[in-house]
Amino acid sequence: MKIRKSVLVDALKVLGKVVSQTSPVEVQRSVRFFGVGAQVWLMATDGVESVTVEVAGDAGDMEDFAVEYNESGAVRDQQRRVPAK
Repeated sequence: MKIRKSVLVDALKVLGKVVSQTSPVEVQRSVRFFGVGAQVWLMATDGVESVTVEVAGDAGDMEDFAVEYNESGAVRDQQRRVPAK
């Protein structure tokens, strides 16, 4: 998956407001990336509300995966890859 760095930084600023970094639930500490062709959606939830940001990019072979969000607002190492269906 390819996303311009400036586009990713802007999306993470928005998603960082709902990510619960201290939650014991993995999905609430993570940002999900879902892509089809040139469209990529980034999603985050705190368990009560969820936010989805649509950005231009290239999904490539990685269509659906999640990464843990860290305190500095950057995406850390990949947590899980979900095989494409």
